[in-house]
Amino acid sequence: MMYKPKNFILEELVCPHVFRKYGEQAWTFFDYRILMVLDFIRDQLGATYVNNWDMGGNYSQRGLRCIQCDLVKKAIKNNILYESAHLRGQAFDFKVKNKTYSKVNLWIISNPIHIPFPIRMEKNTKGWSHVDVCNDGKNGYIVQTFIG
Repeated sequence: MMYKPKNFILEELVCPHVFRKYGEQAWTFFDYRILMVLDFIRDQLGATYVNNWDMGGNYSQRGLRCIQCDLVKKAIKNNILYESAHLRGQAFDFKVKNKTYSKVNLWIISNPIHIPFPIRMEKNTKGWSHVDVCNDGKNGYIVQTFIG
């Protein structure tokens, strides 16, 4: 199933390498569940920001990443196995305007039954929130786990 979120444009969700090479075809790289979760978060919490590279901002690796992204290249250079959900189109790092990441995380943790799909959250983030729809083999809605 392909899903295009109503609240985001593609440039907000992919790195510039993917956008330049694949354009609109990049929508097919996402797990529809994470896009629906992201739409839900923006509907509930307001202005939610992922990447801003297309407007001259500094964020380009907070959604779908590729092997040309600095985070991935650094891991490869250091011989680190890098299996992030960001590479599979199943994860986003984001901020919500006028809300601290700790308040956003608390809201998500407090409302698991309203979120459209089971999610995981990255703990110990510093200034952003992370959600993904990776299968962890458990039936709970929110699993506090570190994922890189």
